[in-house]
Amino acid sequence: PAAIRCILQSLIIIDQPSLNTHFPFRPLSKFQHFLFSGLRPQVSNLVSMISVIIPNYNGAKFLREAIDSALDQQGVELEVIVVDDGSTDDSRAILESYGDRIRPIFQHNQGASAARNAGLAIARGEYVKFLDGDDYLLPNALHQQVLQAIELEQNEDKRCVVYGDARLIDADGLIISHNYFPVSKCRGKSSLDEIISQWILTTVPLHRTDLLREVSGFDERMPAAQDYDLSMRLYFAGVRFFYVGELCLVYRHHQSLSRISTMHHSAPSFSRRYAGYKRHLSLASDHFNRRLPSAVKTAFAHVFWEAGRFALRCDQVVIGKRYFSTAASLVSYNYISGGRGYRLICRLLGPVFTETLSATVRRITRPSNSDV
Repeated sequence: PAAIRCILQSLIIIDQPSLNTHFPFRPLSKFQHFLFSGLRPQVSNLVSMISVIIPNYNGAKFLREAIDSALDQQGVELEVIVVDDGSTDDSRAILESYGDRIRPIFQHNQGASAARNAGLAIARGEYVKFLDGDDYLLPNALHQQVLQAIELEQNEDKRCVVYGDARLIDADGLIISHNYFPVSKCRGKSSLDEIISQWILTTVPLHRTDLLREVSGFDERMPAAQDYDLSMRLYFAGVRFFYVGELCLVYRHHQSLSRISTMHHSAPSFSRRYAGYKRHLSLASDHFNRRLPSAVKTAFAHVFWEAGRFALRCDQVVIGKRYFSTAASLVSYNYISGGRGYRLICRLLGPVFTETLSATVRRITRPSNSDV
């Protein structure tokens, strides 16, 4: 009877933590889904359809949490597309347990970009939300973002993307940081140098499907920094990014071979990444008629410098030097990123020696396993 169901719903609502303290996320049970099914608005009352695309590779440990966080979104019509990129763990069994509540794709291992593009190819929604298989959406995130997107499209420009913030946790669910972006970050339209220097995670924007398809989705040539590359190509295609500030998801920061974005940091992979960064420079140069603003050149220089540092840490000295050389060619002085001491040693002794010294210091100061 409806009266009994109403009482039970009230009891469960009382038992649930508030949205402000909803951490970690607790997926609804099947019984709770039954009780709340009557509370979900009818499709005719929902706002634009959203396609949630979840790439997965051997991520069975966290996969169900990611899927449930998408299915439990209220106030939006949605489809959940899960692209399994050649998993060998229990991922297939998990996906099959959802029946027709999700749209699974099974493919041979091709990498994160190919998996997301496979989902984009069959997406039916007006908007797309990318969600990694080891992350999860916060309650009401999609409804909030789509309303913000619709308002911007009505008042600003249809060629826009809204993006929020993320809470960072480790593999055990412990909070690393309450925000991905600096607290001081201003809301509103993001400048190009801001987008370059503060990379927008793949999972924090709500994208228009047609704009993603216009730039052919993710560039599968990029072995890393695919989110940064996508933002660059969208920006130079005339899309503008608006930061709305609210938390929309929880990002799990951990190192694992099962992460779909994990790659081998080989010389060819760093070379492909370098070629991608050079393409971004070329796009920017054309955009500004060969007169790059100082802030944009500095932001690009720091991107090249940080990639060079990472290359050295992966023992890729030759390609690392190429990154450093490009950074220095962009701006005459402020091209070295890092602390004051690091910058001073780099100027005196060069980045290769500085990174070698830095690695030695890290080894000495890092606690051994016996100390943990």
